[in-house]
Amino acid sequence: MSVDITIHLSDELEEKLDVIARATGQSRSEVLHKAIRSYIESESRFVAAVMRGRTEIAAGRYIEWEDFERELDVLVGGDGVE
Repeated sequence: MSVDITIHLSDELEEKLDVIARATGQSRSEVLHKAIRSYIESESRFVAAVMRGRTEIAAGRYIEWEDFERELDVLVGGDGVE
């Protein structure tokens, strides 16, 4: 199943879209489809990571920033000076 969507682009974005379409031998629709798919997949992973993080925080599984800095300092052998 597919859905038709209308999108309004600025002149600048339309020009860039046309350059990409010509350079790759694809239609505007194909370029936009790939761009939208890539964006949605990326955002989906980001949203899922944020949700996992919120779940971890709610369960008390986190460390304070200062504790993290100290642990990192030990790992990289820093002198503790900021």
